[in-house]
Amino acid sequence: LGLAPTTYSDSLLGGARADRACDYEFVEYAPNARLARRSACGRALVGALCVFATLFVSSLDTFARIAVRVLSAQANGVPAPATVETCANGFPSDFIWGLGTAAYQIEGGAKLAGRQASVWDTFSHAPGTTFGGQTGDVACDHFHLWRGDIELMRSIGLRHYRFSLSWSRMMNWDDNRRIMVPNEPGIAFYKALLEGLAQAGISAHITLYHWDLPQVLHDLKGGWHTPANSAMLDEFERYATLAFERFGTLGNVKTWFTFNEPWTFTVAGYSAGNHAPGCVPFQPD
Repeated sequence: LGLAPTTYSDSLLGGARADRACDYEFVEYAPNARLARRSACGRALVGALCVFATLFVSSLDTFARIAVRVLSAQANGVPAPATVETCANGFPSDFIWGLGTAAYQIEGGAKLAGRQASVWDTFSHAPGTTFGGQTGDVACDHFHLWRGDIELMRSIGLRHYRFSLSWSRMMNWDDNRRIMVPNEPGIAFYKALLEGLAQAGISAHITLYHWDLPQVLHDLKGGWHTPANSAMLDEFERYATLAFERFGTLGNVKTWFTFNEPWTFTVAGYSAGNHAPGCVPFQPD
């Protein structure tokens, strides 16, 4: 799909982006995104160098201590310990090999089965935010081709498959109740997918959140960018509970993952601004 966002284009850098502003804490001008990325990259580089230096010094200290012990033992007539080849037996027998995907990257069917927009829908449709202007509207069309995709998995001997649920497909916004409520057509899609995986002998490993926050929760409930946002916590609890109740009893669901790469979507989405929803912290001139 090629959804790795690129830096903003020069035309975008020169204009206001009020549609991607993140309420009171965030400015609406894209030039700050570049500044934020530079400062973030600088902090990351310095941090990485510090970690490397610490590990290097620590390793030298460890090797020195081992050398002293070995030399001291040999001097006292004690034989040195026998070496053991690292990983001589390969990976542990219970090590799980599998493949993984993300809902927005593969599903398509952006407006089918009751699905509503996520922050990635909004972000990827804004000019200059993704490579070649690509979006997840169709993507790999997994929404229509999932049966064939399962057959491909089965044909290569896959036994474990990790995928994410689209919160925007699992639930819809209820204007009257002002909360997200179950979306039965979307739930039915995932139930059929899980049953198909079970028939193919493939275990399911489900990720609840792979960066695609429902846009309405970003707009009306303060999203992840609002500190101590109990309303968002309540929404996520309802979503997780719904997923557990509907799919947790299926025998082939082996593992639940809460958030995929939380560092990435928080820093890239809410600091650097080069991932959805494209927020950058306020930076005074």
